[in-house]
Amino acid sequence: MRRPAIATRSTLAGSTPHSGPDEVIVVGGGALGVTLAAMFLRRGLRLAIVRRCSALGRSPPVQGVRGALGSVRLPASVWATELPAHSPRRPLLIVLATKSYDIPGAAPVLRSLVRPQDFVLMTQNGIDVEETLSGVLPRDQVGRLILDAGVVREGPTVRVTYARGGSIVPLDPSASRWSARVASHLRGAGLAVRHTGNLDRAVWLKSITGAMSVVCTLFDLPIGAASALPAAASLYEGLANERFQVARALGVGLSRATLGACAISNASAAAHLPSMLVDRRHGRPLEIRFDVERVLSLAARHRLEVPAHRAAAKRLRRLMPKGRA
Repeated sequence: MRRPAIATRSTLAGSTPHSGPDEVIVVGGGALGVTLAAMFLRRGLRLAIVRRCSALGRSPPVQGVRGALGSVRLPASVWATELPAHSPRRPLLIVLATKSYDIPGAAPVLRSLVRPQDFVLMTQNGIDVEETLSGVLPRDQVGRLILDAGVVREGPTVRVTYARGGSIVPLDPSASRWSARVASHLRGAGLAVRHTGNLDRAVWLKSITGAMSVVCTLFDLPIGAASALPAAASLYEGLANERFQVARALGVGLSRATLGACAISNASAAAHLPSMLVDRRHGRPLEIRFDVERVLSLAARHRLEVPAHRAAAKRLRRLMPKGRA
């Protein structure tokens, strides 16, 4: 599968790769950003969570994380409303934990913040979501975290409903030492994350599993209840099969057993409320551009019929807040 073009750092004179972070800045104070911040704090790294910058809006501070990864208290000192001062020479990890539609608003912040020795870790779900940073950052300073975990905010805390692990994939192989080091930190904090070089496989596995978030959003049900409802289960089967066919058309190496493994993964997260459903309940925009809409675009390119995605996209657009569809 051809990746979207992102500039390389080869034109930056004197730039050298680094093996890992000394400091971490999390941009975005939502449930996932807070959870990752807690894991880095557990590892003893210097940390700041930026909850207001550019067009990102404001998230009220969270006091801690609890659940499947244990309990971590977040001191008030880690929260910032502006970019904090950081060491001029030491490598910095910037965790981009915003919604995908907020990334354009974060672009000016990233341009001013990221130096040649730094690395940006994207946490957004979706197919080709890294293209939102095309022309903003060099390809070899960006990686993606594909996480198999559920997090949800509950009052003053974030609860981790399940955490099976995931993958960190650099967009350019030259950043492999960076992504391997970040994965090592997360493993040390209790989150089973590994470094891998196969972005397409990781993305499409998550996409097939994540088709359930579309179903949950449309039926307004958690994963377990949606799976038990025949109409919802049938829609998930249709979406998962169509995503499998599109991935195969793109040359992604998946076997039929993938579908069963993804269904089992969803079954073990029965109580979880996917973030898209949470967004629906709060009247926020739905992240469909790099989900159902991207599948529709890729299917059309390969002349594949995807009726379940066409129907789901139509229904999801009707749920979008006015002016954001």
